[in-house]
Amino acid sequence: MLNTKKRFRERDPRKVGIVGVLAVVALLVLALSSGSLYRALTSVAYSAWFAEAGGLSVGADVRIGGLTVGEVESVALARGHVKVGFTVAEPGNLGARTGAAIKTATPLGVRFLAVLPEGTGRLAPGAEIPLDRTSSPYDLAAILGQVTQHTEQLDTGRLAEALDTVADTLKDTPDELRTTLDGVNRLAQTVAGQDQALRDLLSRADTVTGVLAQRNRELAQLFDDGTLLLGELNRHRTVISQLLTSTATLLDQLTGLVHDNQRQLEPALQQLQGVLDLLNADDHLLGSVIQGLNAYTGSLGESVGGGPWFYGYIPNLPPTNLAPLLPDVLKALGP
Repeated sequence: MLNTKKRFRERDPRKVGIVGVLAVVALLVLALSSGSLYRALTSVAYSAWFAEAGGLSVGADVRIGGLTVGEVESVALARGHVKVGFTVAEPGNLGARTGAAIKTATPLGVRFLAVLPEGTGRLAPGAEIPLDRTSSPYDLAAILGQVTQHTEQLDTGRLAEALDTVADTLKDTPDELRTTLDGVNRLAQTVAGQDQALRDLLSRADTVTGVLAQRNRELAQLFDDGTLLLGELNRHRTVISQLLTSTATLLDQLTGLVHDNQRQLEPALQQLQGVLDLLNADDHLLGSVIQGLNAYTGSLGESVGGGPWFYGYIPNLPPTNLAPLLPDVLKALGP
């Protein structure tokens, strides 16, 4: 053990420091890329051919049935078409004829790659989805081809003849129609004169669109929160509706109870009214009694408040009018 320590101490500190720094950097890189490493170990890579990229970019979501199952790894031009590389986690339900489509995720034009499982068997890892099983939001070449095809089908001779006929017809038109056409012409000139203002307006609209595109995540979160709020309000609305329904049912039951017991309740109410009339009639008498009880209670408190005895006074209990006769009475009785 001592020899090992000596050998370690004898090593070059610079080499030990370099090895330590490299080990720390390797651990940091591994920690920061753990998510990507996990996806790389658990996901399967595929590719699909599209006629147009349609605004799809690297890092866009890959969804199956509305659920995010991976992301777009690459978008490149190859052999006159667009090759999109993507990964899918646990692709167990992808059939042999699985397709793909570039779709819009938000009203602001954010794209995602929709994988469309189809067919029997299983799509082999690393397989390429051909062009005939994919679709783009738009195909500029196809649109221009359709415009060219429709333009080539026009009969220029008949078109020139039709324009000549219109010119001959309008040559002898009344003054009212000429005035109308002059007004339309002046309107067109006014619009043409405001060309720069319209360009500025469109430029500002493009700026607003760019800002909205940059705030796409915030707007999407706002829409989600609004959806949650509407759901909560709808739930409370349901509870209030149930409460109102229960209250209406209770009122109906109480109305029926009063209606069924009206004959029994009416005599009881009449008797109660009689008691109230009697109490109102004897209100003065009851007031006098209460005042007398108040005076009696005060006197009683004074009588028993002096000690453990009771003072009492009964007027004329001894016959005071006979007091002058008491000596004679006592003499008559004798010793």
